[in-house]
Amino acid sequence: RLEATALWRATPEAQRQEVIVSVGDATLVISNLNDRPLTHWSLAAVERANPNETPAIYHPDGDPGETVEIAENETEMIEAIETLRRAITRARPRPGRLRLVGMVVSFIVVAALVLFW
Repeated sequence: RLEATALWRATPEAQRQEVIVSVGDATLVISNLNDRPLTHWSLAAVERANPNETPAIYHPDGDPGETVEIAENETEMIEAIETLRRAITRARPRPGRLRLVGMVVSFIVVAALVLFW
C-alpha cells in the first residue's frame, strides 16, 4: 500500500490539514494522522489542477473546491497517481469510433454490391 503525507482542504474556506493519502484498489483514501478516513475519491474521478507543476494539487471531478496538495518530495505517490490516471484515460470509451467503423463497413458493403452486382 502506497502512502504519502499531504495537505487536504475540504472546502475553499476550510483550513488545510495534514493528512495521509493512500492508493487503494480503485480509490484514493485521505485519512487523518490517526488513520481515520476523512474521504475516498474514485481514481477515475481524480483530476490534477496544476499539470506539470509542484506541489501537485488534485481534486475530485466536479468539485475543484476540495483539494489535496502532495509535496514535490513525494514523487513516488505523484507518479503512481499520474500513471493510474493515464491508464484510466486510455481505457475510457472514445465517442464516435463505433459510428465511424459502422459507416466505413456500410460503405464497403454498398461498394462491393455495386461492383459485383
